[in-house]
Amino acid sequence: MEIVPKLLIVGFGKVAQGIAMALNKNVEVIGIKRNILDLKNHFNVINADIFEDDLDNILKNTNPDYVLYSIAADEQTPESYQNAYVNGLRNTLKAAEKCLSVKHIFFLSSTRVYGQKNINKPLTEFDKPIPADFGGQSLYEGEELANLSRIPTTIIRLSGIYGHNRNYLIKMAKDSESWPLKNRWTNRINEEDVVRFFIFLLNQLKHNYSIASLYLLTDNEPATLYDVLNWIRVACGLSKIDIQDNLAVEGKKLKSALISDLPFTLKYPNYISGYGMMLKRLETNKT
Repeated sequence: MEIVPKLLIVGFGKVAQGIAMALNKNVEVIGIKRNILDLKNHFNVINADIFEDDLDNILKNTNPDYVLYSIAADEQTPESYQNAYVNGLRNTLKAAEKCLSVKHIFFLSSTRVYGQKNINKPLTEFDKPIPADFGGQSLYEGEELANLSRIPTTIIRLSGIYGHNRNYLIKMAKDSESWPLKNRWTNRINEEDVVRFFIFLLNQLKHNYSIASLYLLTDNEPATLYDVLNWIRVACGLSKIDIQDNLAVEGKKLKSALISDLPFTLKYPNYISGYGMMLKRLETNKT
């Protein structure tokens, strides 16, 4: 009988729940979450606080093969980001290193680590981040902690996540008064592709293939925010908004230099395919 590997997910939010549902019975998934009252599905989740409860014993009792650190900051404050991406990760890494069963650790980070702006070429995995705010600094500090672990670790830097109930840009597109005064470059990644890519990496490990210590998971097609918003407006049957902006487009462009060489393809490689799918689902749900 084939032994089913165990995955412990620290921080059981929407992405983690999507991973658990997609893995089904191929991998035994155990989650750690502070508040389990809002879980609608019958997941195997431990009600625990990684800052207060005994992580050493939790890992010893669950005996996972893989650990995914997927904690999100509670608030947009330096203290909250430091807790989520540095202190909590440090606790998890220490507990994992004491657990002999753990073979690999994953850390969901963010492209917020890249503070660079208005550069001529897209940033990739090979460009050193220069954080420009407390959020990027804490995330990058967490990445450096992960890289020091005695257990092999893979960092997945996510660009702006959208999909399912993440309809922020659709609402913004419809409300022209909420548009920012300055245009900027944007990249994004659909929730479904985050789940699919993580499962791809997990399967690589299960079949004894090596994976990199860092991946930049993004749609590889930078687009200006105004272009994205106007495309959504037209798709919704609204007229384009013509904003006269004489300033240079702000922000940064992103592109993965590694994922294109893998036997993996995004289901939604650009905003048109991703938001097109979302708008169809929203329309279907109305009927």
